[in-house]
Amino acid sequence: MLGFASEQSIKVEGVVPIPEDDNIAFNDQKYVYLLINRQSCAEHYPTGKVQQKLTFVITEIDVDSQDEVGSYEEEYDVPEVAIAIRDYIKPDLVPQG
Repeated sequence: MLGFASEQSIKVEGVVPIPEDDNIAFNDQKYVYLLINRQSCAEHYPTGKVQQKLTFVITEIDVDSQDEVGSYEEEYDVPEVAIAIRDYIKPDLVPQG
């Protein structure tokens, strides 16, 4: 994720990524969660757009031997995603123990 494009003072605090050992197959869908700090915002549920990019590793495999031929990293720009009120998750306390 590159950042938050908004008129409001929203800060990206972190990202809950897809685990590194998790694969995404062609036409498969996975979710990533964005942690934002909205404490200094005038609105309780600020809206805006998230600028993002996808970074992945492509691994080439020989069809006959099934051996790995090589791999390389690739970046792909993804269109901005609009954050709306419906996208917020209510915080809740997790019981200890």
